Amino acid sequence: MPQKIFLSISSAIAIMIGVSCPWDISAQGEVDVPADQSLVDPVPRTTPKYEENLKLFTEKFRQMNPSVLFIGDSITQQWQRAERGLPVWEKYFKDIKPGNFGIGGDRTQNVIWRIEKAKWDGVNPNTIVLMIGTNNGDKGEALFEAQKIIVKMLNERFPKAKIIFIPVLPRCDRGSNFKTLVFSANKFAPRLVSECKNVTILDMTDKFIDGQKVLKKELFVDGLHLSTAGFEVWAQSLLPLLK
Repeated sequence: MPQKIFLSISSAIAIMIGVSCPWDISAQGEVDVPADQSLVDPVPRTTPKYEENLKLFTEKFRQMNPSVLFIGDSITQQWQRAERGLPVWEKYFKDIKPGNFGIGGDRTQNVIWRIEKAKWDGVNPNTIVLMIGTNNGDKGEALFEAQKIIVKMLNERFPKAKIIFIPVLPRCDRGSNFKTLVFSANKFAPRLVSECKNVTILDMTDKFIDGQKVLKKELFVDGLHLSTAGFEVWAQSLLPLLK
């Protein structure tokens, strides 16, 4: 039975408050996608070997047929970094046959393209963990609609899979004068339960900000990407839904 787990009240509205971020956020990197590009028109990235890497990813998944498939951007991708998410990944997920389909810098339109172009023969995950949208910026309901398109595409490709949708985590954002940004798109996430199939919402917003709505420093490395402690919080929040 699809379910809703809400760990956040503050995600109902956009929040841009708190002290300036204590990180050098240039470490967050830049995204090679025009800011005015459609959130829903499927397009690949312009980074070298992006399309070639898609083939490598999907060939790997076809060989291993992961039971749990993680889809997202660099936040998801960094589950595989030895100094960040990998120790937590190996601690909790090694026995559940996980696959990581996170690509740094991706936005909703790139994930839509990936799902369309990938060859999914032989890939039948029981569960899909999806978090995408931080690189799009806080586009409110327009971002939610793009996220919904992705969920519906996953419903079509993997009709038996349970989808765990994670609203975008708060971040330290250039566009908010380097204050904590909580995405206004998150308030629409509960609609996925009724408008899509087999969806569970895991909103972790309040796990990553303190009582003053400021990012918990120990959970991040640059105000966007998670530290090992941040991945531990993610894993502990997710594990009950994987049983």
